[in-house]
Amino acid sequence: MGMMPTWFAKTPEMYAFDKHFSLADAKTPAELVRRCQVALRRLMGTNSYFEPEEVDTLHPMGAPTIAASMAHFKGDWISAHYPSPPDVPGGNFWPQIGSQEVVDKLRAGAILALRMALGETAMEADPDLAGSAEERRELFSVARENGVPYLEVQSIQMVWVCVAPVGDTYFEVDVTRGMSSVTLSIGTPKPMGHSFIMPQVQELERQFALDRERR
Repeated sequence: MGMMPTWFAKTPEMYAFDKHFSLADAKTPAELVRRCQVALRRLMGTNSYFEPEEVDTLHPMGAPTIAASMAHFKGDWISAHYPSPPDVPGGNFWPQIGSQEVVDKLRAGAILALRMALGETAMEADPDLAGSAEERRELFSVARENGVPYLEVQSIQMVWVCVAPVGDTYFEVDVTRGMSSVTLSIGTPKPMGHSFIMPQVQELERQFALDRERR
């Protein structure tokens, strides 16, 4: 697993994604709306998620960095031989999960995260990117029911959580809108290793046990 020895982490690409789709980097809500719209048009108008022009839209890090990212994605996340043949198995990380499934789920998750981040106001102003009225209602239903702002644009953060046993075929994406940002979560099988904060967790558990004994 190389650079991902734990079950909860971010890759450099994820940090770049977070930066590009943040109000802190965009400076203004209008610019963040524009970035989300540009990425949505690319993702909705292509059959791929990883071609260089799409990656440049999602995290413009410069040609050398993009090339390194693609070497990591096309090899580790999906097969180095994708898209030929069409039924090619997965990459080095999850050979048991088909490459096309990984590509399609990442593409769908990014589209829905970008829509959710745009907020209902910007979505309604650009019907070509927004999906159906029913899909929009469903996308913002949880936020609406819990009093979470859902009208205006928000930043996006991406996380990778390894939630299934090694060798499992689980691969899912999910999105949620919070008070200040939208989270795009990718759930995959676990690599070897544990969370890097496990020593601190274990120490706190030891302290909890001692506290219980003293009562």
